[in-house]
Amino acid sequence: MTAPLFHACADPQEYRDRARDRAERPEAPVPLLTTGRPDLAAAAANAAPLYAAGRTPPCSDTGLLLAPPTGSAPGAADGPGALWPLLSPLLRPLARHWVHTAEEVPPSAGSVLVVAAYPQLRHEALRPLLRPAPADGPGGPDGPDGEDGEGGPDRSLTLLTGRDLPSLSWMLAKQYVGVRPEVVGRALFSETGTPPAAGRGEVFGEAELRADDLRGALTGRPWRRVMVQGHGSDDHVNLGTWTLCGRAAADVPSGPVRTLPRCGHGHACFKPEDRLIGPADVLTAELVLSSCANGPFADTAAYDSRYQVMLAALDGPAQSVVAAPGVHDSDRPENLVYLAHRRPGGLAGPLNRSLADVTPGPVYLQYGFPTAPGGGAGEQPEPPGRTPALPTERLAVPVDRAVAYLSGGLLPARHPLRPRLERFAAKYLALLARAGRPYPPAVGEGLRSDLQSLDHAIAEQLRRDPQDPLAQYPEYWARRSRIAGEPEAVTCVCGLEAARTVLTGLSRLVPDTEPVLCPRCGDVAVRQSGALWVRTDGPQTLEAGAEAVLTVALSAGRPGAPVQLGVYFPPFLRSACAVEPPGARVRLSPAGDHTAEFTLRVAPDALPQLHYYRVFAVQDLAVSGARRQFAVVPAGT
Repeated sequence: MTAPLFHACADPQEYRDRARDRAERPEAPVPLLTTGRPDLAAAAANAAPLYAAGRTPPCSDTGLLLAPPTGSAPGAADGPGALWPLLSPLLRPLARHWVHTAEEVPPSAGSVLVVAAYPQLRHEALRPLLRPAPADGPGGPDGPDGEDGEGGPDRSLTLLTGRDLPSLSWMLAKQYVGVRPEVVGRALFSETGTPPAAGRGEVFGEAELRADDLRGALTGRPWRRVMVQGHGSDDHVNLGTWTLCGRAAADVPSGPVRTLPRCGHGHACFKPEDRLIGPADVLTAELVLSSCANGPFADTAAYDSRYQVMLAALDGPAQSVVAAPGVHDSDRPENLVYLAHRRPGGLAGPLNRSLADVTPGPVYLQYGFPTAPGGGAGEQPEPPGRTPALPTERLAVPVDRAVAYLSGGLLPARHPLRPRLERFAAKYLALLARAGRPYPPAVGEGLRSDLQSLDHAIAEQLRRDPQDPLAQYPEYWARRSRIAGEPEAVTCVCGLEAARTVLTGLSRLVPDTEPVLCPRCGDVAVRQSGALWVRTDGPQTLEAGAEAVLTVALSAGRPGAPVQLGVYFPPFLRSACAVEPPGARVRLSPAGDHTAEFTLRVAPDALPQLHYYRVFAVQDLAVSGARRQFAVVPAGT
């Protein structure tokens, strides 16, 4: 007969003795205190299909034990209230060093474990630890390669709590068991932004959340990891026609907030009563609650703790619960992060990093040490050859350029390219919404096609009319800008030192531009900030009737992408000079550069004087330019 994993103790003294025995004998059952809480004994029995013996919980660098104001430090003889002396045999090994205020946590602590009964789990007490998550940082109680990081740079934060001491003892007990190797299923239940599963788990989307059998999917089979994503609050998470409801079925303590939801006053629930599911009934080792304010602190909660979703989940079988204490805008990108997560470490860190661009964090907190990833059929490797996600900037930058052309007064109302630029801007502004990210391959392919087509149209317009307003942007925007910073010294093709400056627009409708000015040659180059650079060179002197090779060097462009080129002369020189070919389409190298050649021909009757030509390059709707002057002398000179 298999030995039981847990042992329910109705008497605190029995619990204390059992905890000491378990600390000395790892093969002994893990005790939990059930004084006044028979529902926890039922939860332990319900969790049996999930867990097996043999897990040693991670050891954090620092443990923070929050106690009632009358308590003393964890190392003292009496301990803080009843919490420390009762739980210490199982709690003490979970941290190398224990403190009793957040201010005492050393800055060098890479991992912090916070332990508190829920009434003491206050935002004010934890504020020094609740710093925004880094964009990409190490951390996690499982080692330096973990993925937590929700406690600030290079720090992971794990919390153990419960609505009362028995609940806390149950959460602690679950940290000492491992997930059965055969429990490998992962599921996402989401009423918004449902991505395809693509072999990364099971996805229950809008249609499934209206079905009659959703309760069976959530509660009728063991899962390794479940994420529920939808709108919600302290007391519920909406799942289509179903609701994850935080109302406690057992007689549990109330407070510290006394406000009750409508059902607490005897009114009917705002959702169908027969479609309410308790978080404690979800048979999973790890539960991610992805709605607003589903895990508030004791001093930020809206409702009495008897109705809170997170506390109900902690009373259930899950040894790890990821919850959000406040509002946020999680959507399809976070659902994809969840589905893709395979490495050791909790989900709070990856989810926080995903949201860091729009929500100051941490948004999610990790309750209980992260469940180790499984090695069964549900943990399949990433599909080979997956197309890299399209960066948001690849959409935003050309959209900004199109809007600047359209809205800043540069293009007249009847300009031939206005309709196309307006359609482009409208299409990709809509796609910039977070819900569309990361973009599927079709978006990248469509953007690439649209940009190449528009770049070609801009280049053709400039070849037909070199005086088009698009060619006049340097002067137009310069009159509405000012110099930012100090000029940078660069070398002109003539050999003199030139100055490269940044002109920043006085309005958001005026993009930044970067002209290069030479004391001899004048305006030798210009680009819109972030666009490619053009540099052109050729002979300084050319006889009438002769021809020469011009070089056009491109740099700092989008690697591997096409560029439309053109060479033209001012109107008064077009009868005297010609260039072959008048334009070209080239492709940049992987380093973002390229050199092209053109042939310049001077008519035999060209007047001897100073001439010049201009080069334009179009990539991703940006027009970059360069200018080179040369002298024409009589033939035979």
